[in-house]
Amino acid sequence: MQSLRLPRISHGFWLFAALFVAAEIERARYQSPLFPLMEAALLGTLCWCTARITQRTDETPRRGRFFALQLFAAVFVIVTIGISGAIFNKIIPASAGMPLWEPSASAFSIFLTRHLPTTLTEFGITNGIRNFIFDLVPLGIVLFACGLGLRDMGLGRFRPGSLKVALIWLTIPIVAFIAIVATHQRPLSFVALLWLSNLLQNGLTEELLFRGMILGRLRNLLGNDWGLVTQALLFGMWHYGLDLSTFHGNILLAASSMITSQALFGYAWGFVALRTGNVLIGSACHLLSDSISEIPNLANSFVSLF
Repeated sequence: MQSLRLPRISHGFWLFAALFVAAEIERARYQSPLFPLMEAALLGTLCWCTARITQRTDETPRRGRFFALQLFAAVFVIVTIGISGAIFNKIIPASAGMPLWEPSASAFSIFLTRHLPTTLTEFGITNGIRNFIFDLVPLGIVLFACGLGLRDMGLGRFRPGSLKVALIWLTIPIVAFIAIVATHQRPLSFVALLWLSNLLQNGLTEELLFRGMILGRLRNLLGNDWGLVTQALLFGMWHYGLDLSTFHGNILLAASSMITSQALFGYAWGFVALRTGNVLIGSACHLLSDSISEIPNLANSFVSLF
């Protein structure tokens, strides 16, 4: 019988684990630590299963031309979108937005709101299209101009074991949504629009941006292990305005939530992207998890199916 080998654990993982523990201790001063610990246990189990059925690789994407320009463009996009998020969550005034960029994005959103059907705007698809156009496309254009292809941005060939990884990560949330429709909690059209909205806003846009384009550049700069940790922390910091708004300006609680929530998921989905060679499994998991968070009483629907 095959023994349960433990995958080699990187120094980057231990750093992230230490940050998570410190953040969890701080967060426990204000909230019960049970739910974040359950999330971490679930994601850790799924990542361990992923490591068991896939092979570690030290391969990195092509570097391309004008690497300094690629890094500058990535930093510019992260900072610009972070400022936009802080404005949206009323952390900073609208006047602090990036000149030309923020007014153009706002004007584009107004245009979409006026011309798209009300059903689509109510589901946030207007924001999804805006995010895709303004968050993802500009950096993609720069990377293409620097000689990189889709495989260098997270859309490479799937590696052996990827189908099993997809089944491990996606089966339960998909069954949960089948339960929602089967128990008449929500119509199929509602679920389809919810998926489309989260695909454009988060699932595709954020995964291609962070686990594809940005992680790829960080892997060139720092290597796979440290690139993975860095993109996870950047992903968490990118959501800091939301956390700060949620916790009413409590800086430490917002920072601890950022690490134990968004950065944790960013690390897990980045790990899946490294092991499978493609961001699409993490993208599907991202849109499903965000969609699940918007459905009340999901557990009741799941149990009712059986």
